[in-house]
Amino acid sequence: MASDEPSLYPSVALGRLRIPGPAIPIILVGSPFFVRRQTSRQKKDLQNLLVVIHLLLYIYNLTEIFGKKEKEGEGDETLPLLEHLVLAFGEPALQEGQTSVWPYISVAVGWILSRALAHPQRVWISIVLSLPSALRMSKQVNVGVNLSALSLLTRMTFVVSGSEHGLSMANVAGVALPVALARLCYPLFLRKLCRALQVRPRRVLEDSIGEQCLKCIQAPFAVFTVAGAGWIISSFVFSCFPWRRLFNEEASRAPSWTGLSFAGGVVFLPLFSIVKFMRVRIIGREPAADLGAFVQYQLGDCVAATWWVSVAYILLWLGSEALSWCGKM
Repeated sequence: MASDEPSLYPSVALGRLRIPGPAIPIILVGSPFFVRRQTSRQKKDLQNLLVVIHLLLYIYNLTEIFGKKEKEGEGDETLPLLEHLVLAFGEPALQEGQTSVWPYISVAVGWILSRALAHPQRVWISIVLSLPSALRMSKQVNVGVNLSALSLLTRMTFVVSGSEHGLSMANVAGVALPVALARLCYPLFLRKLCRALQVRPRRVLEDSIGEQCLKCIQAPFAVFTVAGAGWIISSFVFSCFPWRRLFNEEASRAPSWTGLSFAGGVVFLPLFSIVKFMRVRIIGREPAADLGAFVQYQLGDCVAATWWVSVAYILLWLGSEALSWCGKM
């Protein structure tokens, strides 16, 4: 229904249900008080949940390909960002004591690069990054990461083929090819070759710089991936508040990822640095020699920083609402 008054709050539509945008960061702030420490049973349930999420995102990817969405760029932002979030937050929480973070980090980076479809070189880099996990070249690739990599490979294969959206034999072939390659050709013909291509460079690197140094190289990639996920969430949280109405007297829009929201989410980075400093210098956390423990520490710092971002935005919103109300009196 049209109205001359600007919308009070951004809202998320879930069918007939509309959730006010500020409710999302409020729920994020309150969630730590209701979430308990994970048990082995809860981790198994979380793993199954992540598989279901990756499967749903894969289906969403296919609906974009076959759904005849002709608006340029439609859906190009949401899917890669959601996949990156699930990989950056979900996988480190599951893989305690892991010796490598490449399986899920490479796919997460590939999803971010896939957003820039106007740069062909980035499309090919995304394909290269998705292949090892799509073909399950490592035992550390679980079902969730494999599904995400297959979805990325399918998406990029479709982009490279240059086919138009809609149901066609070419599109069906473009979707079926990565799955067939991963499920049929790899076990029958490519297993030894892929393992040789994977193990040989790793051995060369370990012999030349040492296994510990190889883990040190992976560590900054893990930090950047987790920090990027925190920035993405902070950007979405920023868009949940009615800044347009409060400062420009314009109608609020649905929460989304835009250039403005990413600019607003940059506050995550200094808070992330402060949280890391507090944990290391004041609380006195011991340095983590194990890569898996190190990644989980970064995940904990990221979650804490995201919590503080939500608190900061809620306080800023309440203060702005109070000033706006006083100005109308």
